[in-house]
Amino acid sequence: MRNEHVEFLRHRATDYHRTHSLAIDTSGLYTHHVFEPDRLLSWWHDCGFILNKRQIMVWWSHPRMQYGDAIDEAAFLQAGDIPANDAPVFATDPQWKPVGRSRKKIVAYRSRPTSPARQSFYNKVHALQDRLTREGIDETVTPSFSVQYYDWCSGVDLCVPMEIRTHADAVSLIALAKKLLTRQTTCAIEFDNYRYGKADWLREADARAADTERRRTEDGNGGERA
Repeated sequence: MRNEHVEFLRHRATDYHRTHSLAIDTSGLYTHHVFEPDRLLSWWHDCGFILNKRQIMVWWSHPRMQYGDAIDEAAFLQAGDIPANDAPVFATDPQWKPVGRSRKKIVAYRSRPTSPARQSFYNKVHALQDRLTREGIDETVTPSFSVQYYDWCSGVDLCVPMEIRTHADAVSLIALAKKLLTRQTTCAIEFDNYRYGKADWLREADARAADTERRRTEDGNGGERA
């Protein structure tokens, strides 16, 4: 039995595509990200294509990305409850500028500093993240595929062990997404018994460090999982 709400969204997405075309290239790929062929490891990518006169957006992540997210979540859980904030949410103080001899006007707003208790909590979280990143956690990530329908596109959440470093890699990714959407294959068929876990994470430590160092050399930004 067809889902009336889904069918309504699919029709809306078709209408949307008529008036808002997607800037796809000659290979049928839409992407707005810069490819990094020199990276040893890739983490996530967004791209799109057209199928049955509707826009399909693919939100891909590698299982290592979800494993890394699980590390961050574990660090927050181990850190305990976040201290209450005494100041209102998004509290700011106005910044004044003299106008004439006796008048002044607001020219900006400055966010209030984080309370010592909250800063201590975040420092604890960061320390736990560093330790768990080095040691790994008992977590297993398997390939997954799901579809959400919107009034402008069909969104594909795809977590599979592919490396997306180049345009050709992204073309291969949308080819897989098409096969999954049209039920020509499944994640179980394509990635039989694949599991990403602690051993994989630890084995990739040197590659993560190399990518981090390369990124620091290029633009001066830090962060282990770029």
